[in-house]
Amino acid sequence: MEQKFIGEIIAVTGDEPYYAEAIERIILLEGGTVGGRIGQDDSWQENQIIVVGSDDFVEEYLLESVNVGLRHGFTCRYMAQEVFWDLWLWDEYQPHYKADPRIEEHPGLLFLASIGFKWPTIQELHGTGTIDNTKTWNTESILRSKFGYHVRKHLSEKTRRKRLQNAITAPDGLELKVVADHIAFLIRLNQGKADGSMGGAIERWRSELDWLYENHYLTSAHSFNWPTF
Repeated sequence: MEQKFIGEIIAVTGDEPYYAEAIERIILLEGGTVGGRIGQDDSWQENQIIVVGSDDFVEEYLLESVNVGLRHGFTCRYMAQEVFWDLWLWDEYQPHYKADPRIEEHPGLLFLASIGFKWPTIQELHGTGTIDNTKTWNTESILRSKFGYHVRKHLSEKTRRKRLQNAITAPDGLELKVVADHIAFLIRLNQGKADGSMGGAIERWRSELDWLYENHYLTSAHSFNWPTF
């Protein structure tokens, strides 16, 4: 079985909802290195992941991580333990963004904002700037919490598409454009790892986008262009 974090230096600070030691064991098990030490610039790397717990995180460490990035011209990728868990277990990565409600509920991520760390905007994460309303970024959580849609391996294609169908046709559902834009964004965000841990998820997202295009976009007139990736 291919290890997911080979070559990655991943740092962990804080507990809750899991112990930091448990996250570190996962990193090592998946071929990664637990790294990033205060005062040792050579142990950091561009785009380094830092997993932050909501309790007992080390403020000095987070401050130093921001300063190291400033000194060397790069930004670390900070994520709550829950986001890391989904990335590891389900191949699903939902990065934090400016005005993300998840940040407001997480003391460690809030601390980062308080010391001047600037979370990326939705437009920066999206890459093309086609999403112009921060509310649309909540698509994934709505799809999952309200309609039960995700691309985890145990969910069949038939079930996934039934849930997608419900999501875009229900009276209180989501617009086709919002769903299509979001799935295309997930493909763009993760396709750099298509030959590794994210390959299966990307394949399923591509399949979903094709299905939506053929069964919903082409069957009626729409005023928006179908997203590309």
